[in-house]
Amino acid sequence: MSELSKRDKEKIQRENEIIDKAEKLFCLNGFD
Repeated sequence: MSELSKRDKEKIQRENEIIDKAEKLFCLNGFD
């Protein structure tokens, strides 16, 4: 069970990193 939640945490972390990168790209391109 802890293995699954560890995998879920890694997935969420990866998604958050992608969202952060996307937000930075939007800011650079002038989309707020």
